[in-house]
Amino acid sequence: MISAFSPLTRRVLAVGLLVLALLLLLQLVVVPLFTIIGAQRDELATLRGRVAHLKAVDRQAVPPLSTIPPHSTIRAAGAAAAQQRLRLAIGQAATAASVEIHGLMFRPSAADAPQLMRVEINISGPEEGLLRFAQMIEQGDPLIRFERWTLQAPATPGQPIILSGRIAAVWEHEG
Repeated sequence: MISAFSPLTRRVLAVGLLVLALLLLLQLVVVPLFTIIGAQRDELATLRGRVAHLKAVDRQAVPPLSTIPPHSTIRAAGAAAAQQRLRLAIGQAATAASVEIHGLMFRPSAADAPQLMRVEINISGPEEGLLRFAQMIEQGDPLIRFERWTLQAPATPGQPIILSGRIAAVWEHEG
């Protein structure tokens, strides 16, 4: 049937089919690809903004010791003694709140804030006990604060809730 057409008509048909194939390729591949790339670029820009914000928060300066009342710091002969006192305060609050400490790990002090202690903590217990523990830590003396924390619901009902977080406190030399 194609042989019945003149050579010019065959060329026009070939060019027309080629144009149709290119338009089909454009609609099925190129346009969706550019849409996906555009969405990914927007998401990347959003994530970069969030990372920049988190880095800025992480770099925030610790307030100078002079702004913290002296009775609110942990007074100790050295860093090891201060850590022991903080460990004792956390343990006493956990015992009083009937929660169980699963992990307590001190983080190295930053060079610009050597008297700021940070402790990674993992505890578990009933909701009421965790709330009591958090209240005792935040409202007690010396001044101890949660820098961050997360709660993990139990996999099965009746199991204890898990609290993970970072606690911070300031210490200064006795004397």
